[in-house]
Amino acid sequence: MMQQQSSPLTLLTLKRKENKQITLFTSLAQLTTSSQVCQQYFHTRQILPMKSHEESFDNFLLYTLHLGPCWYESKDSSIQRLANRISTHPLLGIRQFNDQTNATWKSLISINLPQHSFLKDHKIQDAILFPAVAYLELATTACHQLLSSKEDDQQQPTIIFEDVNFIKALILNEHELMEVFTQIIMPMREWYIIFCNQDNLNKYSLNKFTLHAQGKIEIDSKQQKSLTIPNIWTTQHIPSAYEHLPARAYPYASSFEKIKTLRGTSTTIISQLSNHNNNCSSYYLLHPYLVLLPSIETIFLPVHIQKLIYSNKIKTKMNQSTNVEVRGNYHDNICGTSHEEI
Repeated sequence: MMQQQSSPLTLLTLKRKENKQITLFTSLAQLTTSSQVCQQYFHTRQILPMKSHEESFDNFLLYTLHLGPCWYESKDSSIQRLANRISTHPLLGIRQFNDQTNATWKSLISINLPQHSFLKDHKIQDAILFPAVAYLELATTACHQLLSSKEDDQQQPTIIFEDVNFIKALILNEHELMEVFTQIIMPMREWYIIFCNQDNLNKYSLNKFTLHAQGKIEIDSKQQKSLTIPNIWTTQHIPSAYEHLPARAYPYASSFEKIKTLRGTSTTIISQLSNHNNNCSSYYLLHPYLVLLPSIETIFLPVHIQKLIYSNKIKTKMNQSTNVEVRGNYHDNICGTSHEEI
C-alpha cells in the first residue's frame, strides 16, 4: 500500500472472491499510470516538474486481463506504445533513469552509423577526434532537455557554462563502439562527459571511466544582449580561410567547413555559420564544427573556455536562429563568438 497525505493510493494484492492474478495485475497497472507515482519518481531524482509527466514515459495501457497464465500485449497496443517514443538526440543518446541520482544520458557512438558519419571529417594529425564543440553540444542539449517544460515559441532561460575544461581527447575509430555518458549534477550545477571503456570493465580494472570534459552551469532567465564589435578585419573569401588547414594537419572535410562570414578584431571573432547540408541539423543546438578554426601560424587545440553563453533557439514560421557567445582560449590566446542563421 502506498499513501500520500493528500489522496492515498491503495494497491491490493489479494481481494476476497476475486482472481489473484487479475487483482495483482490491476494494481500494477494502476501503479504505472498513477500521477502520484510519477511525481514521486521525478522528485527523488531532482527533475524539474513538467506539464505532463507522462511525456517522459511510454504510454502504459490498462490491458484487458484474462483468466490465463500469461498477460499479453495486443498488436494495436504495441503499435500505440512504440509510436509515443520521443526521438533522441544523435549524440546525446538516451536518458538513464535507473539507479541514477543525477541526470545521466548514455550514447553509443560509432562513426560507421549515418548519424555519426560526419565525425570522420574531423581529422587532426591523422586521428579522428571527437570535436570539442561536440562536448558542448552534449552538455547544452542535456540542460535544454531539463529546461524544456516551456512552450517552444517562448523565450527559454539562457544557459551559461563557465570554467569549461577539455581534459583528454577522445579518439574515434571505425572498429570500436564508444560508450559516452553525459551527467548533469543536480540541481544543474556542473556537467561531466565521461567515456566508459568496456575492455577495462571486463578486466576488472580500476580505470573504469575517463573524464574528457567538464564545466560549471548557470541558468539565467534574463535575455542576454548580443555582442557587437567594430569591424577591424573581414575575410571576404571564406574558402581561402580553409586552404591552410591541410598544411597545419587539419584535413577537415565539408562537414566542418560551414563558415559563411568571418570578421573581428585582434581579440574577438564573430562568424556566421550555415548548416543547410546537415541532415541532423534539426536535432542540434550547437554545431559540432562551431569553434574549431586553428591559427595560420600554429596549431591550437582548445583546452579551456572561460565562458559560453547560449541563448536558446526562437522558432517562428519563417526564421530560426541561435546566438552563441564564447569567451575562452586556445592555450590562452584566442577567443570568439558566432551567430547562426537558417
